[in-house]
Amino acid sequence: MDSCWAYRLACCFSARRNCSLAPDAAAALMAVVATISLGVGLAFAAVGAWPVLPFSGLEIIGLVWALLAMRRHAGDCERITLDACRLRVEIREAGRWTRHELNASWAQVVAGGDGSVRLRGQGREIVVGRHLDAQGRCSLATELRRRLAALRQGTA
Repeated sequence: MDSCWAYRLACCFSARRNCSLAPDAAAALMAVVATISLGVGLAFAAVGAWPVLPFSGLEIIGLVWALLAMRRHAGDCERITLDACRLRVEIREAGRWTRHELNASWAQVVAGGDGSVRLRGQGREIVVGRHLDAQGRCSLATELRRRLAALRQGTA
């Protein structure tokens, strides 16, 4: 049995998308806006300006599309777990989980020129911190570097 199965948790970082409006509240708001838009379109159609009505319909379709896109990504998150042997990255995008695992002894934290943070190891590179602002990504990179260095020195 691998000695790393006796995990000694060093740290766990998680970040999730900032959804300022809950999906149910967004649906209610969309219903109100759609009702108003349809009402305006019908009022214009009633006075003879019927070409306004199709544009009202297009606006409602656009709102529904935006709401569905928002709901699909409302649960997006990422979790980085570092233990005595492994660095795990779990990413949820649009309801689909992707899991990556790197050897903690070989993993490197690389800051990209575009402000991104990447974990590199075993011939792979994983972008992390996509739900953080620039300062948060910088803090994440610093903390991960510190924890990896402590782990390699045996002080984690």
